[in-house]
Amino acid sequence: MIAWKNLRKSPVFSKIHNEWSALLDDNTRKEQDYQIFLREHAGFFFSRKNDISGDQLVLEKISLGSDYITDFVNINGNRSYGFEYTFIEIESPHDEIYTRSGKQTSDLSGALEQVRDWKRWIAANTDTAKRLFPSKRFLITGVPSIRYMVVIGRRNSSQDEIEKRNQIFRDEGIEIRSFDYLTDILRARDFHSHIWISNDFSFISEADNNDFANPFYTAISDATWRAMLKKFLQNYSHMVGQNMAVIIESRKYNKQRENEFLEWVAMDSDRNSIDAWEKELLKYT
Repeated sequence: MIAWKNLRKSPVFSKIHNEWSALLDDNTRKEQDYQIFLREHAGFFFSRKNDISGDQLVLEKISLGSDYITDFVNINGNRSYGFEYTFIEIESPHDEIYTRSGKQTSDLSGALEQVRDWKRWIAANTDTAKRLFPSKRFLITGVPSIRYMVVIGRRNSSQDEIEKRNQIFRDEGIEIRSFDYLTDILRARDFHSHIWISNDFSFISEADNNDFANPFYTAISDATWRAMLKKFLQNYSHMVGQNMAVIIESRKYNKQRENEFLEWVAMDSDRNSIDAWEKELLKYT
C-alpha cells in the first residue's frame, strides 16, 4: 500500500503546482491546453477541499444527446444521498468576463449559453438523464442533483463584478469561477492513504480502499462512463462503496506522475509509512 498522504511533501506536487501556474501565465496557450492538463490531473483539481470521504469521480466530454458535450462533470458521493454532479464549462484564463463599460464579454455570454443548453437538454430528456447521471434525489423527486459552473478568466476583486456573478448564480444557478479557484483547490488539497467509506461494505479491502485513494487518476471518458453504468449496482445510495471494484478496474491514471512519486517514496522508507489514525478511517461510517 502507498502512503498518499505524503504527496504534498514530494517534489511531484511542487512540479504539478509550478507547471499549472506557468500554464495560467502563458498567454500563448489555448483553452484546449488547460483542458488537457486538468484531465491528466483530475484528482488534484476537482476535489472538495480537505475532504476525507473522498467519494469522488471526474468525467470528461460527456455527450448530452448528439448536440452537446460537457467539458467536465465532477461527481461527489454524498453517502446515503448518492451521487451529486457539477457540470463544468472550461474557458480560458486569459478571457475577460466584463467589458470596461460593465457588459458581459462574448466569451462569458457564450459560456453561459452553453450551460443553458445543458440545462435545457436535461429538462427535455429526463429519463435519459436519470440513466446517464444516476442520483437518489433525481430518482425520488424528479429534480436533477446537478450544479453548473463556468470557469473563466482570472480573479478580480471588483465588488461590482462579484455582485454581477452572484446575481447570475441567484437567477440561473450557474456559478462563475476563475482559474484561480482551481489553484486554490490544488493548494488546499489534502491527501489520505485511506478514505472514509461506510463500513456497511465490509467486502472493500484495505488494499482496495488504498487503491481508490490514489489521487493520480485522470478524468473518465464518455465511453468508459457508459460502460461503468452498465456494471453499476444502482440502489442510488453509497454509489462508490457499492461499485468500488468497477471504479478501480475502469479508472486510468497519470502513470508518469505516479511513477515519479513512487520513485521518491522508494528513496526513504519513512515516506511510505501510514499513520494509525488513517487506518481508523477503515472502521467507521
